[in-house]
Amino acid sequence: MNAAARRSAISWIGQDGSAILSPAEYKEQMAASEQARRRMIVDLLGGGAGTGGGGSGTGRGRGSSSTAAAPAAVPPQSCKAASSVHKCEEDEAYLSYDELGMFDELCAELDLPPRLHPPCVSRQSFKLRDGRFMSALKWGTEPPELVELVLLHGGKQNAHTWDAVALALNRPLIALDLPSHGHSDTALDGLHEPDALAADIAEVMDQCAPRAKLLCGMSLGGLAAISLSALRPELVRRLVLVDVTPGITTKTGAPSSEEVISTGVEKSFATFGAMLSSVAARNPSRPHTWLRRNVLHNTVQRVEDEVWIWRYERYPRRHPRRCAFAALWDQLGATTAPTLLIRGTHSRMVDGSDEAELRRRLPTARVEHVQGAGHCVQSDQPLRLAALLDEFVQVPTAGAAHVPVQCRDLRIDLKCIEACQGL
Repeated sequence: MNAAARRSAISWIGQDGSAILSPAEYKEQMAASEQARRRMIVDLLGGGAGTGGGGSGTGRGRGSSSTAAAPAAVPPQSCKAASSVHKCEEDEAYLSYDELGMFDELCAELDLPPRLHPPCVSRQSFKLRDGRFMSALKWGTEPPELVELVLLHGGKQNAHTWDAVALALNRPLIALDLPSHGHSDTALDGLHEPDALAADIAEVMDQCAPRAKLLCGMSLGGLAAISLSALRPELVRRLVLVDVTPGITTKTGAPSSEEVISTGVEKSFATFGAMLSSVAARNPSRPHTWLRRNVLHNTVQRVEDEVWIWRYERYPRRHPRRCAFAALWDQLGATTAPTLLIRGTHSRMVDGSDEAELRRRLPTARVEHVQGAGHCVQSDQPLRLAALLDEFVQVPTAGAAHVPVQCRDLRIDLKCIEACQGL
């Protein structure tokens, strides 16, 4: 099966095990896949020097409908005939994009031992009561009642931001695409307020992780997790906030590396190669493989004009009202769930005053500082974050009998890796 066919075969599975996919998502995925394949095959075959131009690219894409050659059949010298070897390599990268097939590359970047078997990961879709769909990555094959963790990403990110953490944890978990992000449908009324996001997340957790032991949210996902702890406390047995408190609404810190990936002047690009080059110029310290993989996960080709956009730009958005955050400190202070705040020492989004306010309102809260991490701890120090989550998921909850912390093989491996890397 070639790469394009593998991508089309990515599973979309409902709670009952049947294939389920929103019509809008299906149309978007299939149209984008087909048009991208046709356009880039022509480019690889030497289809003109103006490969960077939006108008000429559109014409080639439409004019190549009779092209049936598979990417693998293109000889190496055809790549050199394109406008640049670098662009050709990136076009090939998109043609061979397999959403669930890049975990070996990630393991190599993290210096993790090679896996004997690929992780069991599937893309799943969950229907909300109002007809919208939310998408998620499920790690493991366990039934919903045995899913242990639910992970919520930050603004302008997607479920793949947790890939490294999930690989290291090796626990059954769900990583959600928040509304208007990743593969999920738009947020209700286009508004990203924590209470509205929490209501959607609760519906999905009822379907895929009703007994999750731990809810972890980063940035926007953390604010939604706080709201969920007030809305549906029975779903939040342990709460982990990654570099976020309600005080984040007053911060103007520098954007994190992942935020820089999908922010800037450009919101659309004529080619995938141009998009990746723009991101690489703003992230000189990130490995090329890391940048390529994250851009692949967070981009889509728009059907009507064939330009490349960020997935979160597919829908109109209204920014949250500042007053919507006013109750979050009270909600956080009222939670009975064991709570852990994980701060990146290089981040300016959470400061000492935020930490002090958390301790004042919730004296039982635990705080951990992760050295060498900015706002996106899951990207900067994923192994350290995985070790903290692996430990905290075993902390007794209120009213639960004390159970000695189990020394899992994976935890031992993580601690050894941390020692070797000086984390």
